[in-house]
Amino acid sequence: MSESAANEDQIAFWNGAAGTKWVRMQAGIDAFLQQPLNELMKISNPKPGDNVLDIGCGAGTSTFDLAQRVGPKGSVTGIDISRPLLELAAQRAEGNGFSDVTFVEADAQTHEFNEASFDLIVSRFGMTFFEDPVAAISRLGMSLKLRGRIAFVTLASIDDNPWFTIPRDVAMESLGTPAPVDPLAPSPFAFANIERVSLILRDAGFDDFTGDRKVVDLAFDGSLNEAARIMTNLGPASRIITEFHADEQKVNAIQHAVAARISCFEMDGVIRVPGTINLFSAIRSR
Repeated sequence: MSESAANEDQIAFWNGAAGTKWVRMQAGIDAFLQQPLNELMKISNPKPGDNVLDIGCGAGTSTFDLAQRVGPKGSVTGIDISRPLLELAAQRAEGNGFSDVTFVEADAQTHEFNEASFDLIVSRFGMTFFEDPVAAISRLGMSLKLRGRIAFVTLASIDDNPWFTIPRDVAMESLGTPAPVDPLAPSPFAFANIERVSLILRDAGFDDFTGDRKVVDLAFDGSLNEAARIMTNLGPASRIITEFHADEQKVNAIQHAVAARISCFEMDGVIRVPGTINLFSAIRSR
């Protein structure tokens, strides 16, 4: 499968401003995403000795968690298209003694993996950016051993996630309504429909499918202003700000308004924004 214009757009996106922003805010983003990662580890259940592939590994947080679980007899390979994030992942691995993890800069939907080499494929919010999900997951499935497992977490509907809707709504109130986007196009919300994902996995050669929706806390123990800065710089709000070429003054005003609106989620110094996620698992059947 050749890389399409859409794939090239994703590569450019994650190697540009988005990747740089994520690197700058990595600690805060990982704090917000810790509970979804915990839920992912429960359903994926990596075992000592497993060989694991981590799709969309980013700065390596999920990769390092997996490495601790599979132990010295296992192995973890993280793959991502973002060079800035992978450079940070490599620095963190070296600084924390994770010598048994491997990072690959490549598009997971086109990369040539060895066949039947992994026991488990895992992804924290990295499966929703494939232009052709069936083809991509089918190709990834070939890297699994027969009856190998895949498990991943995605976001449910954007309307069920105030972490995104609050900054989106504030940005729209300030700047205007953005151009419409295809809800099934590569994005954090492309796998919001559990039934659709079940059909994708079936067509990609998987069975024993499970798909569950769960409400979790996206928790952050920093300031409201810092939380608002992270929320505004990612997702739909960031797209709106870019589309309308908002200047620094307008961006600061948007972040200030977001901080005010999320203050209701702060208790005892911790901001807990409810989030709705989808948890999927399946087994390679062919």
